[in-house]
Amino acid sequence: MSQTKRAYDKFLLYALLIIALGVVGFISATTVIDPNYLNTTGVLIATTLNTGQGANELYDMDQNVLQASAVTFATVDTGQGANEVYDMDQNLLTISSVTFDDVTVTDEVTLGGVTRSTWPSVASGTAIFLDTVTCKIEGTYYVAYLADGTVLYNNTSPFTCLQTALDFTTYNAGSIPTYLEGRVYNYTSVRVGPGYWDIGANDLDIPNKVNFGGEGRDATIIKGSLANAVVKNMWSNYTFAVDIHDMRIENSANSATVLKWTSSSSGLPSGQTYGGGMLAIHRLNLRYTGAGTYCLYVQSTTGDHTRVTAEDIKGSGTMYLSRIFDSYFSGLFISKLQLNGACASNQFSNSYIGGGLDYSLVSSGDTDQWSSYGNLFTNVRFDNPTTSFVNLGGYAQGYQFVGCTFSNLNWNTADNTNDGVTLGANTHHITFTGNRFVNDLESNDAATLRYVFYETSGTNNNTYVGNSYESNIYSDIPLYETGILYTTDPTTSNFENRKQTYQGSATATLNTTDTEYCNPIGIYSPSTNEDLRGTLLTVDGWIANLRCKFAIAPGAGKAREAYVRFNGNDYLLVNITDGGFSGVNNTAIYLDTTTPSGLLMSIKTVPLNTPTASLFYYTYDFYPDPEEWLNLK
Repeated sequence: MSQTKRAYDKFLLYALLIIALGVVGFISATTVIDPNYLNTTGVLIATTLNTGQGANELYDMDQNVLQASAVTFATVDTGQGANEVYDMDQNLLTISSVTFDDVTVTDEVTLGGVTRSTWPSVASGTAIFLDTVTCKIEGTYYVAYLADGTVLYNNTSPFTCLQTALDFTTYNAGSIPTYLEGRVYNYTSVRVGPGYWDIGANDLDIPNKVNFGGEGRDATIIKGSLANAVVKNMWSNYTFAVDIHDMRIENSANSATVLKWTSSSSGLPSGQTYGGGMLAIHRLNLRYTGAGTYCLYVQSTTGDHTRVTAEDIKGSGTMYLSRIFDSYFSGLFISKLQLNGACASNQFSNSYIGGGLDYSLVSSGDTDQWSSYGNLFTNVRFDNPTTSFVNLGGYAQGYQFVGCTFSNLNWNTADNTNDGVTLGANTHHITFTGNRFVNDLESNDAATLRYVFYETSGTNNNTYVGNSYESNIYSDIPLYETGILYTTDPTTSNFENRKQTYQGSATATLNTTDTEYCNPIGIYSPSTNEDLRGTLLTVDGWIANLRCKFAIAPGAGKAREAYVRFNGNDYLLVNITDGGFSGVNNTAIYLDTTTPSGLLMSIKTVPLNTPTASLFYYTYDFYPDPEEWLNLK
């Protein structure tokens, strides 16, 4: 037997033994092994393995896993965690911002904290789902469009078109005010296109939280003929977040008001509190073509107030303001400003007030000695009145006139019995600093003042510093005939004294934890916002002798600090600790305004270790730089 034959027989014998007995070790094969004759508990190595499902298919397990199989797994992890399984074309987490073509809800939906099973339809006119309504003139028709192009109104009445658009922005127009919970959108716009909108003997009622604007005061013109007003607030018992801008509003009625805004706290729904109305007006022309009275009339009832922002306003006639607080007016061009009743902590700047009426500014004050105070006038020109530039009465206090011009002494009296500024009884702490009084009329006008300033009996503690008094080069008539100042109490008047003493106080108690700011002069409630209590310092000089007093001592181990704060820096620290009530810092610092518009100044208080709540009183001295006065004159 050959050696080859013996090896083959030996291999065949081993193969028969393997088939008969099973294998517990390694088997390596390069040919197909019939699985019917192989039993192994070891490792099988083969190029392919066919279990009856084709080479390398290998199933069944407890289920098939073909692409066409329906499989079941306990969890699936694609890298996002068990069963998270995104992405699709967008994430669907609770924090995701998702977009769908349509959404159908069969139960309830919550929008803005309101959960409802039904919502008013767009066609109902009781709610708005779009943030802008646009009104246009198209031929002889007046059309109001929703933002998606839906026509809200299309007919020949300009009044109905505008009022329909305004009504559509609120949940229940003409009824009680609707608050946030009744609105789909927090703020809605009504845009009025260019053209002439004659609403006749009607007035437009503006709801809350609406931006009502045109295309410019020479482009969008709304005209009415109702004496009460052309535009007014919809609800008299609440005013909140209204902005009217970029249009001309005219009234052709006699004794007319153009824009009227009144508010009170009476009749508010249960649980609602009056927090002060807010009205903003910008780039408006408010005029009457008949024998009108008021271009703007804003009034709140006793106990309430309205906060107003007015910028770039042209108006014929008088701007009447009653019970407005913390308001800002800039770029006014009006005939007269009348502050009636409690108007406090308001600022008027960069404006022209004049037009041949009796006064440029008149304030009647109030019977409450704390109600009308702290109004600031900077860079305002008072021009061409027939009686006086300024007439302050009642309990007007803490008014400041800084860098203003008083010009054109156009009085219609032959005996010169009129005065430039009249301060009535019970007016106190009125300050005129760095103003210019000038006679701009030619000599043939023959008009002079009796006095520039006239203090009636009962007024005191007023300050007149750094003002200039002159006639122009075309006139040989003196500015005044009798004198600059008439006073019945010269001991309290501070006229052209280089030292000025200012005083102020907080009308509400300082809290125990927060840094708060007070106005440098006058009587105000403290605020944690310096911008609400700061005043522009427009003249360089020295601040000295900060004196502070608290009605209640801080308490053991506690303290309060007070500073003069200027341009973001703290000076003249007064530290009152434990059982102390008052303190003084007798040092002086020089404050440089550096810019013509001035820099912000306030009185800052800091509580340490939660001192007892207390009222706060303070005074300080101001010494103007003599060179500053020379520059102003």
